[in-house]
Formats: sequence, structure tokens, C-alpha cells
Amino acid sequence: MDEGHAKVEYDLRPGGKYVLKMIRPDGEIAYAPEGKYLEIDPPRKLSMTWSSEGFIDHSVLSFELSKVDGGTEIILRHELPEFTVADHRDGWTTCLNHCEKFFEG
Repeated sequence: MDEGHAKVEYDLRPGGKYVLKMIRPDGEIAYAPEGKYLEIDPPRKLSMTWSSEGFIDHSVLSFELSKVDGGTEIILRHELPEFTVADHRDGWTTCLNHCEKFFEG
């Protein structure tokens, strides 16, 4: 079953912009968060603003990575309005689970 896909446009530098277009199987854009990169510290940290028209005006998202026994720990922080937390928690959990499956092979 086709679940759709994502298209990312980005300028990966502090102050650079990005847009993440989540595209449904029928080609319609379902969701398109965008923002600016705040901090880029490879391979440890990536921080950016996160906005989505009609849903979130401004939030901050960061990924921090650290080496641990047997792999890498990812700490994801997303500063959000309270009414959006449950939906984003579910979405980020799904994304991280897909990453884990991808890296397991």
C-alpha cells in the first residue's frame, strides 16, 4: 500500500530555510512544515524553527545525537503549543520507529 512520500527543499546553513512537503498517494500535499535552521553542529546537534500554516505559527525543533554503547542516542525536543503535543508525539514516534527499522536493515 502506498503511504505517500515526502519532498524536502533545504539550504542547510544557519539562517537557511527548509520546507518538508508531506505528499499523499494521490499527489496532494497533506502537510508542509517549514522554517529556518538555527544551529548546525555536526554530528551532534540540529536545531530549527518549525511552522505549519493553519496549525503552528512558530515552534523550535532540535535533534541531539550522542554515542552510547551499541549505537547512537537521539534526543528529539519539539517546543509546541499544548494542543498540538499529542499529534506531534505520535508523528515523531512513527518517524523515529521508521528510522530504527531503516538502520537495522
